[in-house]
Amino acid sequence: NRTVAHLSAMAIVNLDGRQADLFVRWEDGTVSRPIVIAIQDVYSRLMLGWKFSKTEDSDTTKAVILDVAARYGLFDKLLTDNGRAFASKKISGGATYRFRGKKPVDTEDEVKGILTLLGVDVGFAKPRHGQSKPIERGFRDVAESIDTLPEFKGAHCGHRPDAKPEDVTGKPVDIADARAVYDRELRDHNERTGRRTEMGKGKLSLQ
Repeated sequence: NRTVAHLSAMAIVNLDGRQADLFVRWEDGTVSRPIVIAIQDVYSRLMLGWKFSKTEDSDTTKAVILDVAARYGLFDKLLTDNGRAFASKKISGGATYRFRGKKPVDTEDEVKGILTLLGVDVGFAKPRHGQSKPIERGFRDVAESIDTLPEFKGAHCGHRPDAKPEDVTGKPVDIADARAVYDRELRDHNERTGRRTEMGKGKLSLQ
């Protein structure tokens, strides 16, 4: 297991996006499965910020980054994958090792993204290499449990076609209600004591 004892809070954060296992009705009346974009502190495993989006887009990603920076201060390094939104020029343009696909992007004359402008180091996880991005396990485990809550009965659709719950009725939940449930559950996740993380030692919360 990798130790985080040598780190400190906000030294390294993880960014990830996950398609929720439920259908929501957006403000414009359209229905779809939302993407939840979240940032987690690697040292404490604290969920620092999250937002819903129709797609894994750079504007929502930028908003989450700025919200976290405003609330907790700047972090030193951000780890993410090279997904289209996360490795876009708006987010990581000008980063030394920004890449899409097999070859690094030539960043010398590139427009600088928000992370580069903030002076944040950017690290890109290898595709399909979950160990280099701890949020993939922590955030996704928590989100999967949230999606099966009673508030989402009928809207929950399962994360695989063959995992579709028998009681799914195709009733989307209002996006405002979905946000409220996620906010409540992720705050509870952060505040719950007795965490068995390396830093929690079975006693402390993530905060």
